[in-house]
Amino acid sequence: MDSISVVSPARRRFRWACTRCLGRRSLTGEIYPEKNPDNRDSETQVDDRKLKEAFFAGIFAGVSTIKAAYADLQLSHSPYDPDGIQSSDKIIVSELKKLSRIRIDYDDNKKTIIPAADSHESESSLLRFEIQERKNLLKIYETTIKKLDYQLKLKQSEIIFLREKLSEARIENRGLEKRLLASSAPSSESISEIGGFHGLRLDHFGCFHRRTINSVRKFVRVLIDLMDSAGWDFSAAAESILHRRIPFRKQSHLFLAIESFVSRVMFDGFNDSDFLVLTRRRRKKKRRTRKRLFSKFLRMKQRNPFDYVSGRPDSSFASFCRSKYLKLVHPKMEESLGFAHSKQRERVAAGKFPETPFLTAFVEMAKGVWLLHCLGRCFDPEISIFQASRGNRMAEVFMEGLGGDEAAFPGDRRVGFTVSPGFTAAGTVVQCQVYIC
Repeated sequence: MDSISVVSPARRRFRWACTRCLGRRSLTGEIYPEKNPDNRDSETQVDDRKLKEAFFAGIFAGVSTIKAAYADLQLSHSPYDPDGIQSSDKIIVSELKKLSRIRIDYDDNKKTIIPAADSHESESSLLRFEIQERKNLLKIYETTIKKLDYQLKLKQSEIIFLREKLSEARIENRGLEKRLLASSAPSSESISEIGGFHGLRLDHFGCFHRRTINSVRKFVRVLIDLMDSAGWDFSAAAESILHRRIPFRKQSHLFLAIESFVSRVMFDGFNDSDFLVLTRRRRKKKRRTRKRLFSKFLRMKQRNPFDYVSGRPDSSFASFCRSKYLKLVHPKMEESLGFAHSKQRERVAAGKFPETPFLTAFVEMAKGVWLLHCLGRCFDPEISIFQASRGNRMAEVFMEGLGGDEAAFPGDRRVGFTVSPGFTAAGTVVQCQVYIC
């Protein structure tokens, strides 16, 4: 018969006390604390998510670093910068190695991109990677701006170069036009040998137009010398003539305003039939007038204008000279130039022209304008005069710019004032001369 172990009451009470003690310590968490399995799983999931976010943020930061370095690498090739190329290349290689290690570590489940598994450090790493990515993005934008700025400078240099080429082409074109006109235009002496009235061509008018402009400039030089000797203020004179202040690029350009005034007076009324101060009785039918003017042109061309005016004070040419002189030379101008004591104005008005350098140059100029008008009215249709208005856009077909230095106004060139008028007939244009400002 098996024996039965009997536990004494004292031992039973000791076991019960230990059990109660251990139970209370377990409940208070002092010995073998028990955790809620649901809370532990939730915290683990949050930590894993933060680790993954930081992990991928690091990858994106590395990729953005490569993109920024590659943008710098492209910029360093144009213009060529060997130091920039080497620096960008090192950054790209270094980042590619880092990404390669990240991939290997991730495959091995090491995730060494995060140095610590603490959630706070994961969050700081995530922010650091995001900041790095944004910095790289800004760097890409800065590199793009530099590239666009460089391309803009290249385009601006190309524009300047093309403008210079255009200016050279214009100058060369004008030179060729002048050579062409010089080779095709007849000399003034050949007018009497062209076979009469029916042999007239428009290039004959162009020839005499150049002669007339030269005679105007000779008179202007004489006038400027007298004005300079009298102490004239040419800036004030130019402003008074043009009725506004013009930004002249050179002091000598002020004289173009004087020439503009002289041309305006001498060519005023050029399109009118009574420009030559002809009487009604002497105006015939149009064709007879054209032939008569051509005959007058041939006769007058060979004459000395000063002798003609003195010998025939009642002629239409003498009347033309008197009329233009009284309009051109103001009494106060005569006084300032020293003509008052000689009573030159009264003598000219009476049909007498004293033989002075000033009046000799004036009569030569008047002859050129008078002959040009005679010749212009010999054509059918008649030659008509034109000028460019202030502010008009420069048109090479109708205008010739004076003052040189076309590079000063490479863009939209505008007319400041007309120096000498232009002429047109039957589609042929003789350019007017303008000052560009």
